[in-house]
Amino acid sequence: MQFAAPVQIVASGADLKPGFYIDINERDYHADPCPLPSLSASGAKTLLFRSPKAFAWKHPRLRPAHLPPVEETWSDQAVFGTVVHKLVLGRGKDVVEVDAKDWKTNAAKIERADITAVGKVAILKDKLVQAKTVAHELRQTVGYGPDTPTEVVLIWIDHATDGTPVWCRAMLDALPEPTLIEDIKVTGAELSDEFVARQIDGMGYDISMAWYRRGLSKLAPDLAGRIKVRLTFVERNETYDTLSRTLTDGELHEPDVLLQIAIDRFAACMTDGHWPGVSASPKPVAIPNWKKRALLDAALSEELDTIMNGADQ
Repeated sequence: MQFAAPVQIVASGADLKPGFYIDINERDYHADPCPLPSLSASGAKTLLFRSPKAFAWKHPRLRPAHLPPVEETWSDQAVFGTVVHKLVLGRGKDVVEVDAKDWKTNAAKIERADITAVGKVAILKDKLVQAKTVAHELRQTVGYGPDTPTEVVLIWIDHATDGTPVWCRAMLDALPEPTLIEDIKVTGAELSDEFVARQIDGMGYDISMAWYRRGLSKLAPDLAGRIKVRLTFVERNETYDTLSRTLTDGELHEPDVLLQIAIDRFAACMTDGHWPGVSASPKPVAIPNWKKRALLDAALSEELDTIMNGADQ
């Protein structure tokens, strides 16, 4: 596969063409550098499981003008994961060590704010030591070499069912092989097959991986049908275990169907210029069967108590 020549992203809407890019930084990627507003994996999940309105409000180029920009917030878990990614992938936001015990003092808070303001990641000294240990264990598992493409940005044009073109983007953690996409996840939980299965389903990782595979297939049609996707988890605490999981074609079938639905919704909203909320009009809410049974049992129990109390009098 051919990676595009280095590009300078001046602003959203730069003349990027469909292709592979290894020099688009994370900030420019999330600002959406495509010629037109584009769809990403996280955006597709918002369209599928929330609403077009929620999607537009979170999109850097579709957010209503009267709203303030979305502020970037970082949890300690997110910061730790970002640092591990940087140490393992060799790309990503620059990391700055802060020599403080915690973030409670004003001095530490100000230093973190200053570092974040220039697009870097601040991490406490002891947490950086821990992140380096995690990264060391992870490197033993993934075995990336100096030539392994990492943080690869895919830009492609997809199509809705009615043929409407849709700009799409994705950022892959790594392409260890031309037909293998790998995504790294750092977790505070103890790894097990059951935990990983719950994470894949609950966090929609299968949808993300299907999106990455779709993008690579569009840009490299000769690889279609041969692309594998692998999730590699690593514990952030001792014993820093790792667990890799390759998703099967069967597991990716439903996500593939859902992604086409997301593309269709995105195309329709872009065409109409309308981003509706959860429901445009009131609709009845179906009560689950288990809830109906619980309510019925409670009502019958209350009725029985009334009868019995009356009999005692």
